[in-house]
Amino acid sequence: MFRNFSLTLFHCARRVRGAAIFSLLMVLALSACGQTPTAAQTPTVKPPTLTPTPTPKPANAFTYAFARDGQVWVAQAGKAAAQLSQLPDSSGTSITSLAWSPDSKHLAFERKGAGNPVDYVIDTSTGALSVLNVPSTQQPATFGWADNKTVLVFKQVDGNTNVWKEDITSNASSQLTQITGTPEIEVRAGSIYYAMKDSNTNQLMLHQYDVAVGTEGSSAAITPAGTSTLTVNWDVSPDGSHVVMGFNMTTPDTTWDNGFWYINFNSNSDRTQIFVDSEIPFSSFKAGNPITLSFSPDGQTVVLDTQNGPGPVSDDVADTTFQTYTPAVGISSPSDISWAPNGVSFALTSSSNNSTQTTIYTLNSQATGTSFISNASLLTWAPQS
Repeated sequence: MFRNFSLTLFHCARRVRGAAIFSLLMVLALSACGQTPTAAQTPTVKPPTLTPTPTPKPANAFTYAFARDGQVWVAQAGKAAAQLSQLPDSSGTSITSLAWSPDSKHLAFERKGAGNPVDYVIDTSTGALSVLNVPSTQQPATFGWADNKTVLVFKQVDGNTNVWKEDITSNASSQLTQITGTPEIEVRAGSIYYAMKDSNTNQLMLHQYDVAVGTEGSSAAITPAGTSTLTVNWDVSPDGSHVVMGFNMTTPDTTWDNGFWYINFNSNSDRTQIFVDSEIPFSSFKAGNPITLSFSPDGQTVVLDTQNGPGPVSDDVADTTFQTYTPAVGISSPSDISWAPNGVSFALTSSSNNSTQTTIYTLNSQATGTSFISNASLLTWAPQS
């Protein structure tokens, strides 16, 4: 539902060096272990801080995080994965959302099991765990970070999305705003972006909410008027300047051809088509098959993948460098894709038959993607390494 969110791993100046680090990643040995929460929270009362015995870590700059058996795990290149969280063990628990802080020093996550889910922030260097002082709801929450110390929590209540913020240094929390309905939401450059159809123009409008100011900012049309037959997970560039979107209108518009567009958020008449029909036939995209678009960390490349149809493929925003990747891996939401910090690689995590598999691809390379992690969900690279 939200997308977490974008992100990154290696810092390489040359592809050769990037490939060497990438190869080193492949030797990670992962083990599984399971556990469960009994913590309860009250929205109006500061909850207790959980301080389990820290698990020794190889260093404090973790390459990626993932969820397994109701616990949060972290790992670095060439190191065995370490179980970061030490929550009480219980069968049937799972992590439903996971998000890095911009400085890679904390992870926000939610754990569900018996009763309502519980929301946490964990220190990635010590394992110190705190329960967030936000209401617990039956529907899973998702997370974003406005800055290194301010976590944003998005919760569905009575068909709408309540947005909470919390200062992780003081545990002071407050409801920031409420968004009508349950649209896709992304957090970029201190702002919340969400899309809603305008009742007057019948266009899908992308809205920006400035967290620091606490008010609605700009909005921009990201489709022509009408109803699209496609389900597309749009994305906003890391700096908030552009958005990528796709649509197939039953009644074509005279100025917006059906297809995929790279759109200037501040002036939506400044737009360029990408993933054009000669590169990937638009007719191959079917109604009901979710399409996910994702910007690279520098905002210059977009990856497209689907649940059951075409992809993964990439194109630069000038529509000059189209690349197809193998093997095909189906994804259905923004949380299924993550970027290495330098944009050299991206990861796709697919789920089927109660199992998950992550595949790593090298951007603009014809090399076959490499299976990375199995039976681990929500894999996301740290923004800094």
